[in-house]
Amino acid sequence: MRLLVGLTAALAIAAPLGAQQSTPGERLPVVKYVLPNGMTFLFLRREGAPTVAFVTHFRAGGVDEWTGISGTAHLFEHMLFKGTRTIGTKNYPAELAIFPRIDAVADSLTAEFRKG
Repeated sequence: MRLLVGLTAALAIAAPLGAQQSTPGERLPVVKYVLPNGMTFLFLRREGAPTVAFVTHFRAGGVDEWTGISGTAHLFEHMLFKGTRTIGTKNYPAELAIFPRIDAVADSLTAEFRKG
Protein backbone atom coordinates (compact mmCIF):
# COMPACT_ATOMS: atom_id res chain seq x y z
CA MET A 1 0.00 0.00 0.00
CA ARG A 2 2.66 2.49 1.00
CA LEU A 3 4.68 1.67 -2.08
CA LEU A 4 1.61 2.37 -4.20
CA VAL A 5 1.28 5.80 -2.57
CA GLY A 6 4.83 6.61 -3.47
CA LEU A 7 4.57 5.24 -6.99
CA THR A 8 1.42 7.24 -7.61
CA ALA A 9 3.16 10.38 -6.40
CA ALA A 10 6.17 9.73 -8.59
CA LEU A 11 4.00 9.12 -11.63
CA ALA A 12 2.09 12.34 -11.02
CA ILE A 13 5.33 14.25 -10.74
CA ALA A 14 6.82 12.51 -13.75
CA ALA A 15 3.75 12.84 -15.98
CA PRO A 16 4.77 16.23 -17.41
CA LEU A 17 8.08 14.68 -18.41
CA GLY A 18 6.27 13.07 -21.32
CA ALA A 19 6.40 16.44 -23.06
CA GLN A 20 10.18 16.49 -22.77
CA GLN A 21 12.47 14.69 -25.19
CA SER A 22 13.80 11.43 -23.86
CA THR A 23 15.33 8.34 -25.33
CA PRO A 24 13.58 4.97 -25.11
CA GLY A 25 14.71 3.02 -22.07
CA GLU A 26 16.07 6.11 -20.32
CA ARG A 27 15.94 5.68 -16.54
CA LEU A 28 14.62 8.59 -14.52
CA PRO A 29 16.57 9.59 -11.38
CA VAL A 30 13.84 8.67 -8.90
CA VAL A 31 14.83 8.81 -5.22
CA LYS A 32 12.95 6.51 -2.84
CA TYR A 33 12.51 7.42 0.84
CA VAL A 34 10.73 5.22 3.39
CA LEU A 35 9.59 6.54 6.78
CA PRO A 36 9.95 4.34 9.89
CA ASN A 37 6.20 3.63 9.71
CA GLY A 38 6.58 2.24 6.19
CA MET A 39 5.07 5.17 4.29
CA THR A 40 6.96 5.41 1.01
CA PHE A 41 7.81 8.50 -1.02
CA LEU A 42 9.29 8.68 -4.49
CA PHE A 43 10.92 11.93 -5.57
CA LEU A 44 11.81 13.08 -9.06
CA ARG A 45 13.53 16.43 -9.45
CA ARG A 46 12.67 18.47 -12.52
CA GLU A 47 15.20 21.14 -13.38
CA GLY A 48 13.71 24.47 -14.35
CA ALA A 49 10.33 23.91 -12.73
CA PRO A 50 10.00 26.00 -9.55
CA THR A 51 6.91 24.10 -8.44
CA VAL A 52 5.98 21.04 -6.45
CA ALA A 53 3.27 18.57 -7.40
CA PHE A 54 2.10 15.48 -5.56
CA VAL A 55 -0.62 12.86 -5.45
CA THR A 56 -1.74 10.97 -2.38
CA HIS A 57 -3.35 7.57 -2.65
CA PHE A 58 -4.70 5.33 0.08
CA ARG A 59 -5.64 1.73 -0.54
CA ALA A 60 -8.91 1.93 1.31
CA GLY A 61 -12.22 1.04 -0.19
CA GLY A 62 -14.31 -1.79 -1.50
CA VAL A 63 -11.76 -2.79 -4.11
CA ASP A 64 -9.16 -3.31 -1.36
CA GLU A 65 -11.34 -5.51 0.85
CA TRP A 66 -11.06 -9.27 1.04
CA THR A 67 -13.49 -12.05 1.79
CA GLY A 68 -14.83 -11.71 5.31
CA ILE A 69 -14.66 -7.93 5.56
CA SER A 70 -16.46 -6.87 2.39
CA GLY A 71 -18.67 -3.85 2.97
CA THR A 72 -16.60 -2.51 5.85
CA ALA A 73 -15.21 0.47 3.91
CA HIS A 74 -18.70 1.36 2.71
CA LEU A 75 -20.06 1.16 6.26
CA PHE A 76 -17.27 3.41 7.58
CA GLU A 77 -17.87 5.88 4.76
CA HIS A 78 -21.51 6.24 5.76
CA MET A 79 -20.78 6.41 9.47
CA LEU A 80 -18.16 9.15 9.01
CA PHE A 81 -20.71 11.47 7.44
CA LYS A 82 -23.48 10.85 9.96
CA GLY A 83 -21.63 12.53 12.82
CA THR A 84 -22.43 11.99 16.48
CA ARG A 85 -24.53 13.73 19.12
CA THR A 86 -21.71 16.26 19.59
CA ILE A 87 -19.66 16.24 16.36
CA GLY A 88 -20.84 17.27 12.92
CA THR A 89 -24.29 18.48 13.85
CA LYS A 90 -26.08 21.59 15.00
CA ASN A 91 -29.35 19.92 15.96
CA TYR A 92 -28.95 16.17 16.48
CA PRO A 93 -32.63 15.33 17.19
CA ALA A 94 -33.78 17.15 14.05
CA GLU A 95 -31.10 15.52 11.89
CA LEU A 96 -31.73 12.09 13.40
CA ALA A 97 -35.39 12.36 12.40
CA ILE A 98 -34.55 12.84 8.72
CA PHE A 99 -31.93 10.05 8.41
CA PRO A 100 -34.55 7.50 7.29
CA ARG A 101 -35.72 9.88 4.54
CA ILE A 102 -32.15 10.47 3.40
CA ASP A 103 -31.52 6.73 3.33
CA ALA A 104 -34.74 6.16 1.35
CA VAL A 105 -33.67 8.69 -1.29
CA ALA A 106 -30.23 7.10 -1.50
CA ASP A 107 -31.80 3.65 -1.85
CA SER A 108 -34.13 4.80 -4.63
CA LEU A 109 -31.23 6.44 -6.49
CA THR A 110 -29.23 3.24 -6.17
CA ALA A 111 -32.18 1.21 -7.50
CA GLU A 112 -32.52 3.54 -10.50
CA PHE A 113 -28.79 3.37 -11.16
CA ARG A 114 -28.86 -0.43 -11.13
CA LYS A 115 -31.66 -0.47 -13.72
CA GLY A 116 -29.16 0.95 -16.18
